[in-house]
Amino acid sequence: MKPVVIAAMLAALSSPAAAGSMIGPSMSSPPPTAPQAQLRTDQMSQAEREHAKRQAELRGKLLALRDEGLKLREADGGTLTAEHRAYLQAKLDALNAQAQAPE
Repeated sequence: MKPVVIAAMLAALSSPAAAGSMIGPSMSSPPPTAPQAQLRTDQMSQAEREHAKRQAELRGKLLALRDEGLKLREADGGTLTAEHRAYLQAKLDALNAQAQAPE
C-alpha cells in the first residue's frame, strides 16, 4: 500500500466534499468474472498467487477501514473528532506496516 493512497484516504475521511472523489477506477472496478479469474490463477506461480491473495486481503481491509471511517465521520456530524482520527490513523498505520512487511 503506497503512502499516497493512505494520505488520500485520510483526506477523504476528513473532508465530506472529497469523499466522493476518493474511489477511483481501481477501487470501484468489479472483480473479474469466474472464467477470467480462473485463467489468471492457472497462469500464476505459487508465489504470484500468494502475493495476489495478500494484496486482495489488504485491499479488503483498507476498504473496510474506509467504510468504518465514513460511518464515524457521519456519526461525528461531518468532521472526524480528534479521537476518531487518531483511532483510524493507528489502524491505517498497522495496515501500512502489514503491506510493507516482506512476504
